[in-house]
Amino acid sequence: MATRAKNTEVKVITNADVPAPAKKQKVTVKGITVEVSADVMDDIDMLEWIGEMQEGNIFVFPKILRRMFGDNYAVVKEKLSTEHGITTTTEMTDFFTGVMNALSALDAKN
Repeated sequence: MATRAKNTEVKVITNADVPAPAKKQKVTVKGITVEVSADVMDDIDMLEWIGEMQEGNIFVFPKILRRMFGDNYAVVKEKLSTEHGITTTTEMTDFFTGVMNALSALDAKN
């Protein structure tokens, strides 16, 4: 019985093949600490959504928040919520503005 050689390709992965992890900036606003990836601030979707928001489409705001805070979005909402479990748009907007200002201050230092 004849045997066939299996086609096994081996690829060596080097450091050049692995993308560097995105730098994260940690800020605390209203007693809530979040880490925001530098990639998020260079994301074309974020730019488009912020542009849409400035044109009056407030409904993209949650998309911006989810992208910016990632897995911590639910935690941020919970910590900003009232005793009745409601997170107001005003409270979230104030928090978002505070985060953006804190990130700008960090960038100015670096």
